[in-house]
Amino acid sequence: MARPTAAFASAAEARALARLRLRNEAEAALRKAQDLAATAREPDSNEAFRFGERRLLFYASSTLSNLGETVRALQVQDEALALYGETAGLIDPALIQLDRAELLAANGDVNEGISLAHDACASVDPSHRTPIFAARIRQIIETLPPGTEARQILGELRQSLIVPTNRLA
Repeated sequence: MARPTAAFASAAEARALARLRLRNEAEAALRKAQDLAATAREPDSNEAFRFGERRLLFYASSTLSNLGETVRALQVQDEALALYGETAGLIDPALIQLDRAELLAANGDVNEGISLAHDACASVDPSHRTPIFAARIRQIIETLPPGTEARQILGELRQSLIVPTNRLA
C-alpha cells in the first residue's frame, strides 16, 4: 500500500511543475499523486498533514489552474468545495476560491474574479491569512493587463493581506 506522504509529495511536485508551465511533467506528477492517493486510502480530515481526497483535489485545483485547464480545474474545484462543505475558517477552500478567481480573471470575467478573491480572503480569519494569500493575489494580478483598474483593486487587497511585523507581537 502506498504511503500518503508519497501522494502528498507528488501532488506538491505537480503544482510546482505547473507553476513552471511544464505541462507534461505536471500532468504526470498529478496522475501519480492520484494513483498513490487511491492506494493509500487516507481518510479525509482537517488535519494539516493528512492527505485524503480533499487535499488531493486542493492540489489538483492549483495544478490545473496554473496550467490554464479551465474546464478541468472548475470541475475539480466544485468537487473539492463540496467535500470541504461549509466549515468556516479553513484555509484550503479559500485558496481553491483564489484559484477560481484567477481562472475567471484570466478568462475575461475580471469583476467576478475580483469579487471572488475578496470573498475568499474575507472567509478566513485575518490571523490565518498567511503570505500565501498575498502571493496568490499577486499571481491573479499578473494575469491582468498592466494599468487596469482591476490590478489596482487587487493590489490594494494584496497590501491589506500583508501583516506588518509589529502586528505579529
